[in-house]
Amino acid sequence: MERIAAEQGLGPLRSAVNLVKPGVGETTRVLLRRVPWKVLARPELLATDDAGRLLCGDLAHVLLLAAQRGCRLSRRRGCRTAAWGSSTRASRPARPAPTGRRWPMSRTVVACDLDRTLIYSARALHLEGPDRDAPRLVVSEVYENAPLSYMTRAAEDLLHELLGHAVLVPVTTRTQAQFARVQLPATPYAITTNGGVLLHRGTPDGAWSARVRGAVARGSAPIGEVLARVCENAPPWVDRVRTAEDLFAYAIVDRAALPAGWLADLSGWCAGRGWVVSLQGRKLYCVPSAVTKEAAVAEVMERVGASGLVAAGDSLLDQGLLELADLPLRPRHGELEDAGYTRPGLRVTESAGVLAGEEILRAALEAAMAPSGPQAAGAEASLAHSSAMRR
Repeated sequence: MERIAAEQGLGPLRSAVNLVKPGVGETTRVLLRRVPWKVLARPELLATDDAGRLLCGDLAHVLLLAAQRGCRLSRRRGCRTAAWGSSTRASRPARPAPTGRRWPMSRTVVACDLDRTLIYSARALHLEGPDRDAPRLVVSEVYENAPLSYMTRAAEDLLHELLGHAVLVPVTTRTQAQFARVQLPATPYAITTNGGVLLHRGTPDGAWSARVRGAVARGSAPIGEVLARVCENAPPWVDRVRTAEDLFAYAIVDRAALPAGWLADLSGWCAGRGWVVSLQGRKLYCVPSAVTKEAAVAEVMERVGASGLVAAGDSLLDQGLLELADLPLRPRHGELEDAGYTRPGLRVTESAGVLAGEEILRAALEAAMAPSGPQAAGAEASLAHSSAMRR
C-alpha cells in the first residue's frame, strides 16, 4: 500500500496509505459506497476471450460498478485490485433529488431479503411450544388461491411503522412475476431477480437492466453452458430446472439425495466461468457474479441520497449486501447460519423461523429512529444481547 500511495502521489505517506483499499472485497465496498479516484487491477485479471468475456469472472462486478461510478480503471502489475482516493477527487456531481417524494428525513435505507428473512412458508415457520402460544400470523403471499407465505401480525405492524422512518427496499432473488404475488405495502423501489431488475414504482428500469446484462455478457459464460452442466447425465436429485428472466438458473433439488461433493464440484465449475452457486431450501441457484443485490441497493442509495443502510438476509446471495450495510442483520437459520458467517457489527436474531423476521424489523426500526442512525447501531452488541430484542 505504501508503494502504491507513493507512486500515485497521494500525499504524506502516513495519511496516504489510509486512502488505498487493497483487495477485491475492499474495492467492491468502496465502489458501492463512494466514488474513488481510481481502480487498479493486474492486467491478466482483465484479459478476455475471443467473445470479449473476462477470463477471470472475479472482477465482473468491479467493472460494472466502476462504469456506473464513472471511475477510471488502470492496469498495474503486482497487485490484484485496489481502489484509492477520497470521494471528492474526480467525483461526479450529486444527482439532484427528485421532487415530490416522501422519503423520511433521515434517508436511512432498509434493504430486506424476502423469503426466510421477512416472509416464511409453512415449512419455514419453525414454531415451537404449545399451539395456543403460537404468534398470530398474517398471509403475505397467495399462490393458486391458497396461502403460501406468512409473517407475524406484530411484524406486519412493525413493517408499516418502518415506512414512516426509512426507505424500505424489498430485495429478492424472485422474478418480477413471483415478487408480484407478495402482499407488501407499496414502496418506491424494489429489487428482484437478485439485483438484475430494479423496479421504480413498479416499473422496471431499462437502463439498469441493460447495464447488468452487459456486465454479464462480458464476465460470465452463457447461461446455456450452466444449464447443460446442472442437467448433465440427468441427475435424479434434480427435479426441474428453470431460468429467471434469462439472467440466471435455478433448480428444485432433493437435498437428501444430493451426492457428497456434487454441490462443491458444481460451485467450483461455476466459479471458473463467472457464476456463483447458492442452495436455499430445495432451490439451487446459479447466478452470474455480476448480478448482485448489493449493486442494485447501492444504486437506490445514490438515488435517494441515503445517509445509512440497514440490510437483512439469510443466504450466501445476501452476503455482499450485508457487507455493504452499516447495520447488517441475519436470522438464526439459513445458508449464512450454516456457514457460520460473521462480520464486525453483525447482529443475529435470538429466534429462528418467522419470529426472526419480527426481530429483524424491530431492529431496523430502532436503527432508523436512532438520532445517530444505523452507523451507531452497527457498533452495538448482537441482537441476542440487546435488551430491546428480548420478548
